[in-house]
Amino acid sequence: MSTTTTVARASATRSSSPALDAARWSAGLALLASISIAAWWLHRWVPNLPLPPTTLFLGVAAGSAFALAPGLRDVRPATDVPLAVGMVLLGSQCDVEAARTVGFVGIALLLAHWFTSGVLVRLALGFVGESRREASLVSVGLTGCGISAVLAAEESDPSSPPRARLLAVAATLIAGTTGFVLMPLVGAWLGLGSTEVARWAGIAMPTTAEAVLVGGAHSLEALRGTGAFRFVVNILQWIPVLGHARRFAAGEEGTATRSIAHTAAAVARRVPPFVWGLAVVAAIAASDGFASEERVVLSHVTNWAFLMALAGVGFSIRPLAIAKLGWRPITAAVAGWLLGAALLLAAVVATGS
Repeated sequence: MSTTTTVARASATRSSSPALDAARWSAGLALLASISIAAWWLHRWVPNLPLPPTTLFLGVAAGSAFALAPGLRDVRPATDVPLAVGMVLLGSQCDVEAARTVGFVGIALLLAHWFTSGVLVRLALGFVGESRREASLVSVGLTGCGISAVLAAEESDPSSPPRARLLAVAATLIAGTTGFVLMPLVGAWLGLGSTEVARWAGIAMPTTAEAVLVGGAHSLEALRGTGAFRFVVNILQWIPVLGHARRFAAGEEGTATRSIAHTAAAVARRVPPFVWGLAVVAAIAASDGFASEERVVLSHVTNWAFLMALAGVGFSIRPLAIAKLGWRPITAAVAGWLLGAALLLAAVVATGS
């Protein structure tokens, strides 16, 4: 998920210079840190407030205010920095036990969810009149692969309209926020165990930061399990991206006969760098490269990094830009995702822990 890139792409074309970009970048990073610290102190003053949702709501409020202020709307939150840190350090929670949490059943559930959720989202958007191209791009994000996959798929499709990207980004962020609020409540109501929480959140959540925080709020075991699933999701996100590229990008440049290998190589070049860092750290962790105490410390750093990234998610939810899309396509996309998540939950419970 690259919310910094999203903000830049979803906004109007801006004048830019290295000095101005550096100032915006620094101001954005300071904004995310301030929101996270404010949420932490507010959580201490009012202990009943859950910390991650508090950060999210503060981020939404700050983002709305900045979006309405002409002199401030160009501030770019440096979400890529805490997100990349969190994603790379998330690999430290990967171990043999976490790998068993995924297993063959977990991978089967993941692939089944990608197919089912993708079909449901495309059907829902087709019902409200969206084109197949736009519905396909939205489904890439809502399968669980997030905004990084949306951007990779969009870049592989020269004819993808800006509206498709904005709709995919908005739907992914709103669905992630919805799941972030609902999943802990549903999990507590059903009495889900750590393995079930890890599977459900790790597969269904369209954004990694919220998925990890849902798992981490449950238990350290759930955090490790969720981290293992998100590792698999990020490593395999090229599958839906490649599917979109093969369907809509191949014929645009007179390359309809382009080989799958050629298309896959083009997609691989757009894989976010943090995916490789995540793979390296996960390999170290899986070979017992971190002591248990170090894993705990790194889990706290990971949570703080994702907390800042979550503030950036809130900042990126620009109500004015999203309002121009209308409520029908976003509602349809989120409804399709919710139905897919409900079916996944039923499958998770049925397959047991």
